[in-house]
Amino acid sequence: MCIILSLLLDKIYLIFITLLLNFHSSAAQSWSHTNQNSWSGSCQTGQSQSPIELTDTAVISIRLPDLILENIEYFDTVDVSNNGHGVTLNFDRSTSAQPRLYFKGLSFADFTLASAHFHWPSEHSINGELHNLELHFVFYSTKYATLTEALEVPNHVTVLAVLYDCDDDDDPESHVNFEIINNAVKNVESLAGSTVQAAGGITLKNLLPDDYQSFYAYNGSLTTPGCNEGVNWIVLKDSVDINEHDLENLIDNILTSTGEELTFNNRNLQPLNGRIIYST
Repeated sequence: MCIILSLLLDKIYLIFITLLLNFHSSAAQSWSHTNQNSWSGSCQTGQSQSPIELTDTAVISIRLPDLILENIEYFDTVDVSNNGHGVTLNFDRSTSAQPRLYFKGLSFADFTLASAHFHWPSEHSINGELHNLELHFVFYSTKYATLTEALEVPNHVTVLAVLYDCDDDDDPESHVNFEIINNAVKNVESLAGSTVQAAGGITLKNLLPDDYQSFYAYNGSLTTPGCNEGVNWIVLKDSVDINEHDLENLIDNILTSTGEELTFNNRNLQPLNGRIIYST
């Protein structure tokens, strides 16, 4: 009898823990871009939040070391997912050399790529102008095994931001990348939390402008909850062209976890609060 009672109590306990974990998981996913005032913690109290407005008249122009990017050629295995808040690209570490970022202007210079994701319209504005799309490459210090660990330490996560503008005469190589990404997006656009493998690889270099040595740099935060601060930001000045058809296929039919169309997923601009913005 005691054994049966003990097993029953263990089962009840497991059910309780499962429900509790599901509750917390659900709560973590319940935030939305349409109600940013409800974001909690550092999102409301932080003093170094992102994104910000970048203006050439309010920056310190200095000569910075070159930004070095390695292993950004052809990447053969790419998983495309809809997490209910946007489109994310994950790269298979086992089949290709992981993209790396080196920049001696940061307190720690060696970073490896965690993932990339899109925001529409752009999150950062340059001289008062928002762009059609912003791609974030999220890198973390090679001193740590995961992005989560690196986020606990200031300046050990770096986000490289690329801006896109609609143009019917876009680079054909960039178009090939988006065609491959968008073919995968069709399979996840209405299924928040789903992931598919892109049918074909992409060349990361073709998602960047030809000149990626011209940029703004500042210290900020993640732009989604929990808005962790101590994040290095590098925002490239030159934008990349994307044709309207590719842009529409990427963003027009993405649904959130509640079944609503994700018409935008950019965070509101945040106050500078005396931070210094550097410009090459």
